[in-house]
Amino acid sequence: MEEIQKHIRCRTGDVGKYVLIPGDPRRAHKIADRLNNAKQISANREYVVFTGQISNVNVSVCSTGIGGSSASIAVEELACIGAKYFIRVGSAGGRQEDMPIGSLVIATSAYRGEGTSQAYAPIAFPAVADLKVTNALIEACNRLRYQYYIGLVYTRDAYYIQDEKLNQFLKGTGVVAAEQECATVWKW
Repeated sequence: MEEIQKHIRCRTGDVGKYVLIPGDPRRAHKIADRLNNAKQISANREYVVFTGQISNVNVSVCSTGIGGSSASIAVEELACIGAKYFIRVGSAGGRQEDMPIGSLVIATSAYRGEGTSQAYAPIAFPAVADLKVTNALIEACNRLRYQYYIGLVYTRDAYYIQDEKLNQFLKGTGVVAAEQECATVWKW
């Protein structure tokens, strides 16, 4: 029998190749409630895993906690047992003046202002979202007539640090949001 993954407490066959990865375990529960035939596979530390179906396709949800280091553990272990496509679902801080609170953002790439992704690739290597996943998200938003913002996000480690000079720079470059996981998820 295949060994169970140490942190997410799952094995091959427990998860689908598509995985939604919120940070908050409570958000994982809310997402799982929207899947067909969802069942909880495991719960360990910040990692709560569900698998269900959307249109008869297995889709999983795994909470990751906050930040790149805990997200990297989840993504690595999920990939070891068959997960292939990851969609980060969570909150972020809007960085453009015209963005209302609660806006939907489809991130295409990340400015790597954190440390975890550097364990996977040199800092000069960009963190870019999977093009097929990005296009599918855009198509779904258009079909459902959701308003969304698309573009570069700023991934950072420090949640509370406010650097006004950096914030002005980011606005000028078109960064749409600041968050804490995308660069790591895409570098894995």
